[in-house]
Amino acid sequence: MTDARWNTRRLYKFESEFFRGHKLNKSLPMAVLRKLAEKVWLDHEAPTGGSHFFTSGGPNIRAGRGVMYNGYLYSYYQEDEGIVLARNQRTIPILLHELTHTILSDYVDFNDDHSQKFVDLYFDLLWQYAGLGRTELMRARIKYKI
Repeated sequence: MTDARWNTRRLYKFESEFFRGHKLNKSLPMAVLRKLAEKVWLDHEAPTGGSHFFTSGGPNIRAGRGVMYNGYLYSYYQEDEGIVLARNQRTIPILLHELTHTILSDYVDFNDDHSQKFVDLYFDLLWQYAGLGRTELMRARIKYKI
C-alpha cells in the first residue's frame, strides 16, 4: 500500500475517533459554514479563478447527497463542483478538511490527496478556525501517526 493511502487511512481514523462526541461534531446551517469558508478563503489568500469559485472569490459550497464509500455517504471536493457537504457531515472539521483540498488544488503540482502538506494545512486550519489547541493537535498527530 502506498504512503498516501496509509496516510489517508490514518487521517480518517483520526477524524472518526477524535471528533466522535466532540462539540465540533455538530451539524451547522449551510449559511454558517459558507461564512466560515469565506473567511478561511480570504485569510489564506487562495488564488481566484476556475469553476469552483463564486465571483466573490470563495469556493462553491453546497448541501448534497455526498459520495457513497464503504456503505456511507461522504462529503467531497471536486474542482468542477466545489465542495459538497453530505447531510450528516455539515460540521466545521469536515468543512475545513474539504477547504484544505480546495486551497491546495490551486497550487501547481499538488495532487497528493492527504500528503504531509495536506495534513499540515488541515491541522493549522483546525487550530485557527475550530479553536483546537496546538498541543492537543500535536498529540493527535503523534498518536495517529499523521
